[in-house]
Amino acid sequence: MEQQYRELKQELKQLIEDRKVQEDRLDQLQQEIYDKETEYFDLGGATSKSYHNILRGFDGMNRNSGNSNNGSGDRIFSLSSASYVKQEQNT
Repeated sequence: MEQQYRELKQELKQLIEDRKVQEDRLDQLQQEIYDKETEYFDLGGATSKSYHNILRGFDGMNRNSGNSNNGSGDRIFSLSSASYVKQEQNT
């Protein structure tokens, strides 16, 4: 009985360690997605980045209204992750 307890305890420790590794990897991937989105929204330059991207279309790219929200409302990939949104709210 004691041997079985030790084996289960060791297995549980290993599973907890594995979970931590997977959570760290998920956090890293989510940050990479966020960074790639930021890079995408910044491609157009300071005056045009909020006008032409695949999410908003290219209609306003010749207009210059100075709107520069960096695509924060367009972050469909990073904002689709509930765990990433929760993590960002806690920071």
